Amino acid sequence: MKIAIIGAMEIEVKTIKQLIEKSNNKILYGMPITKGIFEDKQVVVAQCFPGKVNAAICTQTIIINYKPDQIINIGVAGGCDYMNVGDVAVAKEFMQHDIDTTPLGDPMGLVPGLCLTSISSDEDICENLIKAAKKAKLDFHKSIFATGDQFVTPKKIEYIKKHFHSEIFDMESAAIAHVCKFAKIPFDAIKVVSDNGHAKTQYEKFKFQAAKTCASVIIEYLKLI
Repeated sequence: MKIAIIGAMEIEVKTIKQLIEKSNNKILYGMPITKGIFEDKQVVVAQCFPGKVNAAICTQTIIINYKPDQIINIGVAGGCDYMNVGDVAVAKEFMQHDIDTTPLGDPMGLVPGLCLTSISSDEDICENLIKAAKKAKLDFHKSIFATGDQFVTPKKIEYIKKHFHSEIFDMESAAIAHVCKFAKIPFDAIKVVSDNGHAKTQYEKFKFQAAKTCASVIIEYLKLI
């Protein structure tokens, strides 16, 4: 089995890359990609940089060049105010909150081409990520992820919750899900809450610990499958 892991920032993928054996490093389309072995599995780890376009480019690049059996997006994300910093969120569904063609009569969040407002995660990956989180003894949420090219404010969170019923807000996962849906590659995402609507004060303080927590779940996941 070949597993691709995509994170937006270097801190999100650094720990996993350090554990890969027989590693080979490349830069493709400006994105650092490491291929190697972990727990007798072929692993490809990529840093896509923040944003939906970067995430989509990275995903398509990995699919073409490495042909993974599954893809997982990892990293940190914003969460609702009732979530704690450090909580783990495993995605059950993905939506793009910054797509709005409602003036044309479309439902909010409809993705052109796919003709879907949401994309479901792969059930097997989802359940195994939950098992990994439990094994790491972490609090977790099975959530709808809403993706857009922005950090969200408390006011924006209320808007997204109203229209998309989402609890997790990031800048990459739904874009990766979009590409994987077209390519018919199993996909899910796991994020650790680094802030709950107060990114300016919380994100910089907690991003390193959140990224470390996320890596610990992925390590358990790779041991499990």
